[in-house]
Amino acid sequence: MCWKEEWAGKIDENFKAADIILLLVSADFIASDYCYDIEMQAALERHAAGEARVIPVILRETDWQQAPFGKLQALPKDGRPITSWPNRDKSWKDVAAGIRRVIEDWRGTAPHQDSLGSKVSERVIRTFMFTDIVKSTDIRDGCIRQHGEEGNQLYDDEVLLPHDEILNRLVQQFGGEVVTTHGDSYFVNFRYARKAVECAIAVQREFISKQIPIPAPGENLPPYVQVRIGLHTGGATELLRATKPNYSDHTINIAARIEGLAGGEQVLASDDTIRDVGELAGVTTHETQGVELKGVTKRWTVHEVLWDRRTPRSLFPMPGWGIPVNPQ
Repeated sequence: MCWKEEWAGKIDENFKAADIILLLVSADFIASDYCYDIEMQAALERHAAGEARVIPVILRETDWQQAPFGKLQALPKDGRPITSWPNRDKSWKDVAAGIRRVIEDWRGTAPHQDSLGSKVSERVIRTFMFTDIVKSTDIRDGCIRQHGEEGNQLYDDEVLLPHDEILNRLVQQFGGEVVTTHGDSYFVNFRYARKAVECAIAVQREFISKQIPIPAPGENLPPYVQVRIGLHTGGATELLRATKPNYSDHTINIAARIEGLAGGEQVLASDDTIRDVGELAGVTTHETQGVELKGVTKRWTVHEVLWDRRTPRSLFPMPGWGIPVNPQ
């Protein structure tokens, strides 16, 4: 074996074992067939599969935003090239801090321990999904008004149980875990943001396809059972609540608030989630900046996930139901 083959083999070995992959971006990097066409593509495949986190580090001015990694969170701050900073030390400090944050989210901080040394909780990075049925209380109320006390059972049999079957099956199919349910609301966590978004799309497609009837139709109700979905990715602490595995962090509040902005047949996701997903075939997003979330200090960028040529809507539920399809 020549030294070049041995060198390439060592790179490949370390590359496949890496949890964090840095892309040192410059015009030379983009012009390099080996770096751009081989190493970068392999890195993005591992990122999309949730096997590693890819971080572009912008060294010099170049048109990197149009590259396949252009949607990932770049360093230094705002993707400002290292060479454009008046103080290079500050730029590298910013890069180091950004990498540290990714590592802490990716691998989790050290588990907290009690006085006996037993593990109590651990910080991890997850994508959290919240869903619920649109107008569920009104649908149940309509069943009770038309069918008396039997309306509760009618709602459970014809709305809640079919809804739960779809959610449970698809969450399991895409590698998610149902953390808790409350009524028709689901709180789900995913190890990979890409799987979470794919699951959300699959859920909406199935509800749209099956069109589960409303047992007691009403003027202000959707024409069939519809769900809304919100997603956010970030760090959270694993813990036990009521002896069951759960999570605690403001990250979860943000996911719930994003879900509250959605309407029927709509999937909304935070900027953090969309950056981790990368490209999905046949899927685009519509971005809204400066969104206020109740109880959250800063303003957020929220994306509507669009599939099957669907037309963007307001982040707040609008009159009427469903999402119009672009006829073109």
